[in-house]
This record gives sequence, C-alpha cells and structure tokens, in this order.
Amino acid sequence: MEHKVKPLSFDWEKIFFSMPEAVAVVDQEFRFAWVNAAMESFLGLPKEKIIGES
Repeated sequence: MEHKVKPLSFDWEKIFFSMPEAVAVVDQEFRFAWVNAAMESFLGLPKEKIIGES
C-alpha cells in the first residue's frame, strides 16, 4: 500500500501579513515576490511598487 504525504495546508500569507516585523519573500534572482504590511511601511511603498524589484 502506497502512502502519499499531503502538504500542510495553512494560510501562510495570513500569518506573515499580520506580523509586526517586516517580512519579504524573494525569488531566485533576489527580486521581491511577496511582502507584508510592515515591509510596505518600512520601505514607504505599496506592495505593487515593491513586487518584482530587487
């Protein structure tokens, strides 16, 4: 009998977005792929202007 491992299903965005610390996820080229509200505040820019930048 084969057992398949299911990935954990949790809303990581909800967790990271609510954190008071600035959090960013970057891709392999070190471009911003995701930022939370604290990072937006820290950089003084909306996420739409941050995502895709390095």
